[in-house]
Amino acid sequence: MKKRLALAAGVATLAGMAHGQQLLGVRSSSPGQVFDVSTANGSTTFITDINGRNTSLIGAEWLNGRLYVSDVFGGQQFLGWVDLNTGNFTEVSDQDSDVNYHGLAGNESANILYSFSLNSAQLVEVDPGNGAVTYIGAPGQGFMRGMAYDNVNGVLWGANENGFISTINTGTGAITDIAVTGLDHGFIGLAHDDINGILYATAAIPGGGTFGLYTIDKATGVPTFVGDTGTTLLDGLAWVPAPSGLALLGLGGLVVSRRRR
Repeated sequence: MKKRLALAAGVATLAGMAHGQQLLGVRSSSPGQVFDVSTANGSTTFITDINGRNTSLIGAEWLNGRLYVSDVFGGQQFLGWVDLNTGNFTEVSDQDSDVNYHGLAGNESANILYSFSLNSAQLVEVDPGNGAVTYIGAPGQGFMRGMAYDNVNGVLWGANENGFISTINTGTGAITDIAVTGLDHGFIGLAHDDINGILYATAAIPGGGTFGLYTIDKATGVPTFVGDTGTTLLDGLAWVPAPSGLALLGLGGLVVSRRRR
């Protein structure tokens, strides 16, 4: 069902904002797509295509007012940010010519992004200002697929290809496995709610075809199903703190077309 939302200047409501938070999901697709994800039931609202760009095995993170996405194709893979008004993509880094940067997580105070390099099998740090890449170290226990950063406690979380939820040492790249989640980690998104301390994940619903939104118990790794997103391959997930979420979207004074899923 198509729905038009008239937004007065400086006033808007997106799913989850009433709860002091918002989740944005990015889909591996052609072109890449961005959705608002309800933390109440997992339902999604289409925001924008990423204009002229395909995405695959991506990472997504909200950092200091921008939605960053890795593995965005444009002749080669790029990490950059998406304008949520226009869908335009601004290249920040060529990922040091890497085939894939799996997962994306942001340290707000340091203004840096973390990802996992497929070519080097290492944790990397990316400067969102100039795109410079710093290689930190190899975990030695499988590739990371999803990543999220807890800005309150300074903990980097990862979901590796072996099915574990893990913490990652940002100084060495070494990982500490917590537990097997039981979710499909082939395509998985992670995001951390810094207000409520919740670790969210998006992953394929067993036998369902579409992706579900889950919360992950950080002590045991046990997932709790929140709801069906109604879309596939939603493997980029980013948490946006309120009230900056609305200003950052730049929606004041615009009429935006959205599709509820």
